[in-house]
Amino acid sequence: LSLPSVSFAEELLTASPPETIAKFLQDEGLQAKIEKDEDGNPLITSATSGANFAIFFHDCTEGKDCSTLLFSACFDLTTPVAVDVMNTWNYNWRFGRAFLDTTNAPCLQMDIEMLGGISRQAFQTQLTTWMDNLGQFASEVGY
Repeated sequence: LSLPSVSFAEELLTASPPETIAKFLQDEGLQAKIEKDEDGNPLITSATSGANFAIFFHDCTEGKDCSTLLFSACFDLTTPVAVDVMNTWNYNWRFGRAFLDTTNAPCLQMDIEMLGGISRQAFQTQLTTWMDNLGQFASEVGY
């Protein structure tokens, strides 16, 4: 008995060019504005559930061929957030990391390794995780 050969080839999503990630976000109903960070690497700004966030492109060669994405959001609040809130978040939540930046603004970040590419479904899962965590984090810090 011979089984037919099936090709499961799928187009993998990579971090380069940044337009690919921006289009993915737009296809998901999010805004996506491509900019450059202070090092000349791509940067995408977006928002979800009233919270702004940025996607930084890392491990780049001269601003291109990037292999890692860093999702990042910080909240400028009038009421300070205690370090204990950040520690509790990091203890209870598996994906992403919370910290207070140099101005004591609460921040949440999550890395996605894109080296060699990942499936669109895997990226969708990562994006959903980010959006869910960001919404929960914003609520937790009183945004």
